[in-house]
Amino acid sequence: MKKTIIFVHGMFQNPKSWAGWVNFFESKGYQCIVPAWPYHDGEPADLR
Repeated sequence: MKKTIIFVHGMFQNPKSWAGWVNFFESKGYQCIVPAWPYHDGEPADLR
């Protein structure tokens, strides 16, 4: 069974903000869950 990491973003971010960390941890064998808050679609820069 893989260990799981849950990434939770802040107010003006979204799951894309964690992409670098998700790639890193998945390459180490972790399962990553990156949920989005409602209405946090699009690019992080646009949310700011």
